Amino acid sequence: GGSPGTSADWRRLANAAARAGDFNTAKHALSRLRDLSGVDLLESMELRRKQVLSSTPTNALSDRTNRRRNQQQGRSSDPTPTTSPNTKDPQLVKLETAFKAELLARAGKYHQAAKTYTRAGDVESAVNLFVDLRRWEDAKIFSADGDTTKEIVRRQAAWAEETEDWAAAAEMYVSSGDPMRGVRLLGEHLGGNSTEIDPTWLEQLAQLARTITGAPEVLKQCATYFEQADRDDLALETYRKLGDIKSLVALHVRKERWHEAITLAEQNPGLVDLSGLYTPYAEWLALADRFDEALDAYRKSGKPDQAQHMMQQLTLNAVVESRFKDAGYYYWLLATECLKVASLQSSNDDHALRTALPQYRDRLRNADIYYAYNLIDSFFLPFTPTQPEALFNAARFLINRLGNTDAPAGISRAKILYTLATQAKHLGAFKLARFAYDKLQHMKLPEDLDLDTLELDILAIRAKPLRDNPDLLPVCYRCGASNPLLNPAAHRHSGTHGTSTYCGGHDICTSCGHPFVRSFLDFDILPLVEFVPESGIDDNTALDLIREPPPRTTPTTATARLRSKIHDDDDDDVASREGLASSDDLFNKCIQKNLANSSSDSSIPVTVDTDTLRSLRREQVYVCKPIAPQMRATFYFNSLPDVHLAISHHRFFHEEDFEFDVLRQGRCPFSRVKAQDLGDTGPC
Repeated sequence: GGSPGTSADWRRLANAAARAGDFNTAKHALSRLRDLSGVDLLESMELRRKQVLSSTPTNALSDRTNRRRNQQQGRSSDPTPTTSPNTKDPQLVKLETAFKAELLARAGKYHQAAKTYTRAGDVESAVNLFVDLRRWEDAKIFSADGDTTKEIVRRQAAWAEETEDWAAAAEMYVSSGDPMRGVRLLGEHLGGNSTEIDPTWLEQLAQLARTITGAPEVLKQCATYFEQADRDDLALETYRKLGDIKSLVALHVRKERWHEAITLAEQNPGLVDLSGLYTPYAEWLALADRFDEALDAYRKSGKPDQAQHMMQQLTLNAVVESRFKDAGYYYWLLATECLKVASLQSSNDDHALRTALPQYRDRLRNADIYYAYNLIDSFFLPFTPTQPEALFNAARFLINRLGNTDAPAGISRAKILYTLATQAKHLGAFKLARFAYDKLQHMKLPEDLDLDTLELDILAIRAKPLRDNPDLLPVCYRCGASNPLLNPAAHRHSGTHGTSTYCGGHDICTSCGHPFVRSFLDFDILPLVEFVPESGIDDNTALDLIREPPPRTTPTTATARLRSKIHDDDDDDVASREGLASSDDLFNKCIQKNLANSSSDSSIPVTVDTDTLRSLRREQVYVCKPIAPQMRATFYFNSLPDVHLAISHHRFFHEEDFEFDVLRQGRCPFSRVKAQDLGDTGPC
């Protein structure tokens, strides 16, 4: 019936009850005061105490059990305990000390709380108390050792970083033993253009660079920021402190101070790679139109691959001037040189070669495209000696090779389609011609196309039957399937510009995915099937097996059936080739096995074993030498031995056409190698 009491009374009651361990009373008092945070703290304490009590020793549990048993038997409920009443669990003592410290901290008596933690041996909690309060100096006073002090400084630096006090944070990171983080912090948040950099920050970074020792990576990072700030004097000072001659030379090169760079390199020949110096020097000379000096610098660099830059300029000029055959030749030189350089770098490791292969294939693709497009471009001249079949094949080759990818510079899809439409109409491929004309109606046409003639051709093709001459359909010489005149994947509309896994784009069989091998004079499809020796047979062994005389047997039904599917041979002619039958039988078995594991999306070369290699006739096998020493040769089987072929630098030709062109020009039509340097261009 007394008065309810004041808030101060309830507060004093709560504090006294909490210190006495009476959490229920303390929580009741704080609830009257609506002090929810205090209630949460007391509940946390109560929960922690219960957890400690639940893990009391076995003898304490035995005392409670005995007490309950005595009460049931009517004995005294306070028997003599098995443990001393003055003995208290150390964990419980430590917990009670922590409770006192937490209550003191909540009351704002931080120093008393920290001392209570320290007396209980919990220095870490004392330090964390002041760290949470951002009272760094007090935290350092209570720290136990130097490592703890460094950790406090790191946390202080992190807090300074959160408050965007970059300079103070960087200084503290350095003092705490993490100079790299301090340097990067200054560089990331205070760096930029030289007009925006505070000189005091540069001075602070320079002072750090002068005081830091034994940390070369940190000093290099400082020098990098000095270069970004255009303070070459500070960067040079830092590099000299490091004794980093290479970086000094590189700095002169970046600033195009070539005389200083070359002089420093000559003074330290064992420390500076002269090739790495002369290469950018040659590029700089080339940009200044000092080509003779640039070529001399390239020679001094000792890396002929760097001369590709000059070649690229020649390639670009050829494209701009519509000299597409020259552009194809330059791209072939670029591809060849790129692979040579990678092969030299990959003498012990093939990583450089694998890295260079995509670039090699891309340049080789451009070489083929420009070489073929030269025929298309010649069609728009007042007179062209190119036959309609060659124009027709070249146009189909280009469309399949380009696919949905962007055409190289100077290549006009409209001209390709117009050439294709004109020649298709002339050769009886009316369905293909109509397709090409329909495509042209949705394109921006070049100015040199006669629109009136084009419109008349579009009208005239409507009167033709919607079919193609079946004699024009290409045949795959691996699976025997007839293919459409254009690969549907080459002109299929899609959301992305995809490319085939084969570097030839979509110029492949739609049934088995085998790449078509074309003659690089009239772009006719040749009867060649690619194959590889099985694992464990190297190239030299494979050639030795091929050169052995094959066994002579009679042809089987399967052989005759497959040969008739691919090519119409006379029965008398087939019967006269008993030696050919054995090779065909074994090779066709390998083809069938390969077809079972291939698809139109990805082609796997035919794998042949020792017996098959021994059965092959060498006049039917062509070998492309490895494009790099670490790579394998490429083997091709001529399924129609009556078709005589020639090979030069991985490009095939009809033998008669190739010989005539070499005699006429005195060089290979594709690689431009002189006739006397061509070597063997026939089969094995």
